[in-house]
Amino acid sequence: MIVHMIGNACFRPMGDGTGQPAIDQAIATFKAAADRCGEFPDFRFSNGDIWAYEAVERYDPALFKRIQKLIRKRQWCVINGTYTQPDEGIMTDAGWVRQFEIGTGYCREKLGVIPKVFFSPNARTLPGFLPDLLASLHYKGMYVYLPDWPESLPSPLFRWKGPEGGEVLCSRIHPEHMTRSDDLYGQIMEAVENGSLMLGHVPCPYGLGPWGGGPTKASIEYLRQHKDAFRDVLLKFSTYEEFMGEAFLMSDSFPVVEGALGPVGREDPDRRCTEMRRRQMRTEVTAIHAERIPNQIADKARRAGALVKAASIWKDLLMAATVPVDGSSGLLDREAAESLQGRAE
Repeated sequence: MIVHMIGNACFRPMGDGTGQPAIDQAIATFKAAADRCGEFPDFRFSNGDIWAYEAVERYDPALFKRIQKLIRKRQWCVINGTYTQPDEGIMTDAGWVRQFEIGTGYCREKLGVIPKVFFSPNARTLPGFLPDLLASLHYKGMYVYLPDWPESLPSPLFRWKGPEGGEVLCSRIHPEHMTRSDDLYGQIMEAVENGSLMLGHVPCPYGLGPWGGGPTKASIEYLRQHKDAFRDVLLKFSTYEEFMGEAFLMSDSFPVVEGALGPVGREDPDRRCTEMRRRQMRTEVTAIHAERIPNQIADKARRAGALVKAASIWKDLLMAATVPVDGSSGLLDREAAESLQGRAE
């Protein structure tokens, strides 16, 4: 069994208890990952928080240039393509579309790549139309975590089909997408036990999180020292895209799943969460109508300014959508999300 050791990190931009985007965490994590890439040429890193790249570009241009070089060397893999990683129950369908439009537009313009693999590790459910959207954007695959719903998945690898026939190959992450260096052995063994023997490859993400951190030097050194130490197992530094490329060669062999993934019909624990969701959806609908305004402006400079403002409205809404509406978020985070919704309105 070839175990694809995927060094990764993810952020909860408004879920750290401060009510503020975790810009410092993103910069520190990206700097550490870039340093590890320099120290270990065989190490590879994956991340898909597009808002974080935008923040690094603004506040640490030198680090951003290092990341661009690592992307060109294929030592740094950009995944997802969404501007943020949203809470699945708060956005409209149009909000999902704008996630990809803004995110992949930034990737294409500033990072020189177009992601083909999607992974939203914080989601507890995923809407049934998502395979159609991903297929329309030429995504090849996605990863799901869904820790509360493993018994309903027929296989670690499956083809997820949307109502319009769009399809993406899915891989379930087990047991975790984050782990500390002293837990790596258990992480590897569980990944192998839950992998597809038919495929002979299994993903095993690692790194500190969920509030940034990424792979540690100790983890990388452990994996290098134990590359061939496990019986019938080979550890390989890899990326989400590389494993999915192996799995895609046998995609016709895996079962088909249709409909939403994860438990549906969750009840909101309090009235404030319900209102936050309603306000988000209401404001997204208004933002869709407001997108017509720039096309009605004759002056080129004013039209350009209106387009920038329209984009900033959506970025506020997409950032607000990262705050869970199931009651797990803190008071400061909900207040910050409501503030962003108000600015967008």
